[in-house]
Amino acid sequence: MRQILTISLFIAAVFVLVFVGNAHNGGHIDPGPPAITSVWPNPATGSASAQEFTIYGSNFVFDCNVTLRTGSSTYTNRPISSFSGMALTINPNFTTTTASWTVEVVNPDGRTSGEYTFTVNAPSSPAFGTLIGSFNEIPAYSNGSINNDSGDYNSDAGTNTGLKWQCVEYVNRYYYVHYGLNIRIPGQNANQYFPNASARGLIGIPNGSGMAVQVGDILCFEGGSAGHVAIVRDVSSSQITVIQQNVAQDNRDEYYTYSLSVSGGTYTVDGSRLGAAYYCQGWLRKSPTQPPSQPQTIGSLLMVARTFSFTMPTQAGVTYVTEFKVLLSDPGWTAFQTNTGNGNQMSFTDSVTTGMSRYYRSRVQ
Repeated sequence: MRQILTISLFIAAVFVLVFVGNAHNGGHIDPGPPAITSVWPNPATGSASAQEFTIYGSNFVFDCNVTLRTGSSTYTNRPISSFSGMALTINPNFTTTTASWTVEVVNPDGRTSGEYTFTVNAPSSPAFGTLIGSFNEIPAYSNGSINNDSGDYNSDAGTNTGLKWQCVEYVNRYYYVHYGLNIRIPGQNANQYFPNASARGLIGIPNGSGMAVQVGDILCFEGGSAGHVAIVRDVSSSQITVIQQNVAQDNRDEYYTYSLSVSGGTYTVDGSRLGAAYYCQGWLRKSPTQPPSQPQTIGSLLMVARTFSFTMPTQAGVTYVTEFKVLLSDPGWTAFQTNTGNGNQMSFTDSVTTGMSRYYRSRVQ
């Protein structure tokens, strides 16, 4: 029995020696070049943050290099979060633009898989009219697509604030509801807001000036076919946070940021996040002479022969628009008189030709 066991061990040793002796490259088996057979997900959904992306294939070697390419951009040496000879996981930021991408694996010996092509699709936007956030209880909505023209004007606030749900509509509605100011000029695009500041009763502060951005200001941008406007909701030493409509189309628009630089007492906002052709014109601000948003006190009510009159305190130089509704449930208010304040009590009258009752309000413009 002892002799048979010795022979068996000898035969096994010979077998191992023969196997190794026939191997390539000094006794190590050559796995061949890396190869990519598929990737997941494909297509990938674009995102502004990192996401898992797995490359399947064969002959991947530890310390291999993963390279991503799209258009004229190349991203080498992507960090690998999970490795095996048949699967690699990386965590790229594909951004939110639809594009064709390629991935390539290069082993340390320089042999390559070649480029494998896959697709990244832009993320789908919430449906038109989806609530995406609010500021001071004034809601903002998704326009569905940046090029969407709804053809539907919004008058829910009591006056026409513009096309649903363009960037200018939110700015108009915010200033009307929060400050009682109607800043809309029909037919004007966002890039016409800053040049026409005084016509809107606002102060225009050029970008790069010595006046800091404040909460409630309107950031104004030139670029594209119509520009862009947004409401400032927070200011730090390095960025401006706004609420806006018709950029990201989702809740990113509730807290969207633009870079701010402060140098030598000047304040400069960078608009390039909207696109390379965009720049910030400046910001608009409610005039300090305009009264705060608060109800006006109506007094001395009098009705004579279907002519209703009342008095109200006014501020010099401020425009007051007096409006009425027949029913509080009516969707909008009807303007019947516009007056420029003189700093004293002023009289307002309305001839009531139909109906038994009316509801009145006065707002500054």
